[in-house]
Amino acid sequence: NLPTPSLPIPPSFLSDSTRNYEVGLRTELGKQFSVDVAVFDVDWKDIQILGIVQTENGPIGINGNSGSARSRGLEWNLSWKVSPGVTLSWLGAYTDAKLTADASGLGAKSGDELPYVPDIQTTFNLDTRRAMAGGELFAGASFSYTGTRYTGFSPQVNVVEPHVALPSYSTVNAQIGMDYGRWSVELYGHNLGNERGIAEYGNSGAVNQRGQAVFIQPRTLGVQVAVKF
Repeated sequence: NLPTPSLPIPPSFLSDSTRNYEVGLRTELGKQFSVDVAVFDVDWKDIQILGIVQTENGPIGINGNSGSARSRGLEWNLSWKVSPGVTLSWLGAYTDAKLTADASGLGAKSGDELPYVPDIQTTFNLDTRRAMAGGELFAGASFSYTGTRYTGFSPQVNVVEPHVALPSYSTVNAQIGMDYGRWSVELYGHNLGNERGIAEYGNSGAVNQRGQAVFIQPRTLGVQVAVKF
């Protein structure tokens, strides 16, 4: 921590550490199906956080250590070649990530969820390719779901509920184009349903506990041309 006039001799902070365990299975069932699954367990000690120290001239933000956490869950990636040139896939993760000790520097308690870790996050993909007109036609679509997440913590006393649950959201993307080897052209659409998913939110302690939200990219349509040199 850098010294300041208000805190000329700031306290130091420790390194954090994680202990990670993972076991999984990766295999193919014939030429049509592939399976990739894994379970994991991560212990996190001496979490580095930005804390608040009260001085004669007011609060000062410094780096510190506070609490410990555990993250465990399941990840998967399943693929099915429906026919030559057509593939369906499903990938995602279930995660349970919580503090295992009080984090006084964050104003958090043991059992609170870690910030911005969705309980479930999953995507379904459909991709196809087919030779056509001297090139290769490709097309695809995907549906993605992001489950409940919690915002960050805040030690500020004027924030009534800093650690709030954010609603889940889903998005649909699609693309179609032609690949001629050296160059390709593609039409794409992102977030076709124009979902207003919240990517980040901070409760600033303003009137009626209003805060500031950052939303995901709105519906976007475009054309992309690529050339290989």
